[in-house]
Amino acid sequence: MQINAMLGALFAVAASGAAIEAREAVVYNVSGFSANCIPHSVQCGYGFRVIPSTDAPGSEGAICGNLVNGPDYLPPLPLTSCFDPRLSYAVDIADGGLTLTITSAIDANTNATGTHTAPAAEFTIYNGGTTQSQIYVGPADFTIDAAEVAL
Repeated sequence: MQINAMLGALFAVAASGAAIEAREAVVYNVSGFSANCIPHSVQCGYGFRVIPSTDAPGSEGAICGNLVNGPDYLPPLPLTSCFDPRLSYAVDIADGGLTLTITSAIDANTNATGTHTAPAAEFTIYNGGTTQSQIYVGPADFTIDAAEVAL
Protein backbone atom coordinates (compact mmCIF):
# COMPACT_ATOMS: atom_id res chain seq x y z
CA MET A 1 0.00 0.00 0.00
CA GLN A 2 2.84 2.41 0.82
CA ILE A 3 4.49 1.67 -2.52
CA ASN A 4 1.30 2.61 -4.38
CA ALA A 5 1.06 5.87 -2.42
CA MET A 6 4.70 6.72 -3.13
CA LEU A 7 4.35 5.95 -6.85
CA GLY A 8 1.15 7.97 -7.01
CA ALA A 9 2.89 10.96 -5.40
CA LEU A 10 5.89 10.62 -7.72
CA PHE A 11 3.69 10.56 -10.84
CA ALA A 12 1.69 13.54 -9.54
CA VAL A 13 4.87 15.61 -9.13
CA ALA A 14 6.12 14.61 -12.59
CA ALA A 15 2.76 15.35 -14.20
CA SER A 16 2.55 18.77 -12.57
CA GLY A 17 5.91 19.74 -14.04
CA ALA A 18 7.18 20.83 -10.65
CA ALA A 19 10.20 18.56 -10.86
CA ILE A 20 11.04 19.45 -14.47
CA GLU A 21 13.31 22.42 -15.05
CA ALA A 22 13.59 23.86 -18.56
CA ARG A 23 17.08 24.88 -19.64
CA GLU A 24 17.77 28.25 -21.13
CA ALA A 25 19.04 28.13 -24.72
CA VAL A 26 22.71 29.09 -24.89
CA VAL A 27 23.91 31.82 -27.24
CA TYR A 28 27.62 32.56 -27.51
CA ASN A 29 28.35 36.28 -28.01
CA VAL A 30 31.70 36.48 -29.81
CA SER A 31 33.64 39.73 -29.98
CA GLY A 32 37.00 40.75 -31.41
CA PHE A 33 37.33 37.63 -33.56
CA SER A 34 40.57 37.55 -35.52
CA ALA A 35 42.27 34.88 -37.58
CA ASN A 36 45.42 35.57 -39.54
CA CYS A 37 48.85 34.36 -40.48
CA ILE A 38 51.75 36.57 -39.51
CA PRO A 39 53.67 37.86 -42.55
CA HIS A 40 57.23 36.47 -42.83
CA SER A 41 56.53 34.00 -40.02
CA VAL A 42 55.49 30.37 -39.79
CA GLN A 43 52.79 31.21 -37.23
CA CYS A 44 49.09 31.96 -37.52
CA GLY A 45 46.77 33.05 -34.76
CA TYR A 46 43.15 32.79 -33.67
CA GLY A 47 41.71 35.01 -30.97
CA PHE A 48 38.39 36.26 -29.59
CA ARG A 49 36.32 36.84 -26.46
CA VAL A 50 33.16 34.80 -25.87
CA ILE A 51 30.38 35.49 -23.41
CA PRO A 52 27.77 32.73 -23.02
CA SER A 53 24.22 34.05 -22.56
CA THR A 54 24.04 31.94 -19.40
CA ASP A 55 26.76 34.03 -17.71
CA ALA A 56 25.76 36.55 -15.07
CA PRO A 57 25.04 40.10 -16.26
CA GLY A 58 28.26 42.09 -16.54
CA SER A 59 30.36 38.98 -17.17
CA GLU A 60 33.45 39.48 -19.28
CA GLY A 61 33.27 35.89 -20.52
CA ALA A 62 36.40 34.08 -21.60
CA ILE A 63 39.31 34.85 -23.87
CA CYS A 64 40.14 32.16 -26.41
CA GLY A 65 43.22 32.16 -28.59
CA ASN A 66 46.21 30.26 -29.89
CA LEU A 67 49.25 30.66 -32.06
CA VAL A 68 49.68 27.70 -34.40
CA ASN A 69 52.02 26.76 -37.22
CA GLY A 70 50.72 27.84 -40.65
CA PRO A 71 52.87 28.99 -42.31
CA ASP A 72 50.89 31.01 -44.91
CA TYR A 73 47.32 29.73 -44.64
CA LEU A 74 45.19 29.27 -41.55
CA PRO A 75 45.36 25.67 -40.33
CA PRO A 76 42.63 23.68 -38.60
CA LEU A 77 42.70 23.63 -34.81
CA PRO A 78 41.43 20.65 -32.80
CA LEU A 79 39.17 21.20 -29.78
CA THR A 80 41.20 23.49 -27.50
CA SER A 81 40.40 24.99 -24.12
CA CYS A 82 39.91 28.74 -23.78
CA PHE A 83 41.71 30.54 -20.96
CA ASP A 84 38.57 29.77 -18.93
CA PRO A 85 38.50 25.96 -19.17
CA ARG A 86 34.71 25.71 -19.03
CA LEU A 87 34.73 26.81 -22.71
CA SER A 88 36.48 25.17 -25.66
CA TYR A 89 36.72 25.90 -29.35
CA ALA A 90 37.85 24.30 -32.59
CA VAL A 91 38.47 25.55 -36.13
CA ASP A 92 37.81 23.56 -39.29
CA ILE A 93 39.07 24.76 -42.67
CA ALA A 94 37.15 24.16 -45.92
CA ASP A 95 36.66 25.85 -49.29
CA GLY A 96 38.91 28.81 -48.41
CA GLY A 97 36.89 29.66 -45.29
CA LEU A 98 36.57 28.35 -41.77
CA THR A 99 34.05 27.04 -39.28
CA LEU A 100 34.43 28.06 -35.65
CA THR A 101 32.88 25.68 -33.12
CA ILE A 102 32.39 26.70 -29.48
CA THR A 103 31.32 24.26 -26.80
CA SER A 104 30.75 24.19 -23.05
CA ALA A 105 29.46 21.54 -20.65
CA ILE A 106 25.88 21.77 -19.48
CA ASP A 107 26.24 18.67 -17.31
CA ALA A 108 28.23 15.43 -17.31
CA ASN A 109 26.28 14.08 -20.29
CA THR A 110 25.47 17.17 -22.37
CA ASN A 111 27.35 20.01 -24.09
CA ALA A 112 26.06 23.25 -25.59
CA THR A 113 27.73 23.43 -29.01
CA GLY A 114 27.35 25.97 -31.81
CA THR A 115 29.16 26.89 -35.02
CA HIS A 116 29.84 29.99 -37.09
CA THR A 117 30.97 29.70 -40.71
CA ALA A 118 33.15 32.37 -42.29
CA PRO A 119 33.13 31.88 -46.09
CA ALA A 120 36.13 32.43 -48.36
CA ALA A 121 34.85 35.93 -49.21
CA GLU A 122 35.70 37.01 -45.64
CA PHE A 123 39.43 36.32 -46.15
CA THR A 124 42.14 38.09 -48.06
CA ILE A 125 45.67 37.11 -48.98
CA TYR A 126 48.39 39.61 -48.09
CA ASN A 127 51.25 39.41 -50.57
CA GLY A 128 54.47 40.09 -48.69
CA GLY A 129 56.78 39.58 -51.63
CA THR A 130 58.40 36.28 -50.67
CA THR A 131 55.44 35.12 -48.58
CA GLN A 132 51.67 35.21 -48.58
CA SER A 133 49.52 35.47 -45.46
CA GLN A 134 45.84 34.65 -45.11
CA ILE A 135 43.90 37.26 -43.09
CA TYR A 136 40.29 37.24 -41.88
CA VAL A 137 38.49 40.49 -42.83
CA GLY A 138 34.93 39.52 -41.90
CA PRO A 139 32.86 40.75 -38.95
CA ALA A 140 34.72 40.74 -35.62
CA ASP A 141 31.52 40.45 -33.58
CA PHE A 142 28.77 37.85 -34.06
CA THR A 143 26.53 35.47 -32.15
CA ILE A 144 26.41 31.69 -32.27
CA ASP A 145 23.25 29.79 -31.33
CA ALA A 146 24.17 26.60 -29.49
CA ALA A 147 22.30 23.31 -29.43
CA GLU A 148 22.42 20.65 -26.76
CA VAL A 149 24.59 17.72 -27.81
CA ALA A 150 24.51 14.44 -25.90
CA LEU A 151 27.91 12.93 -25.18
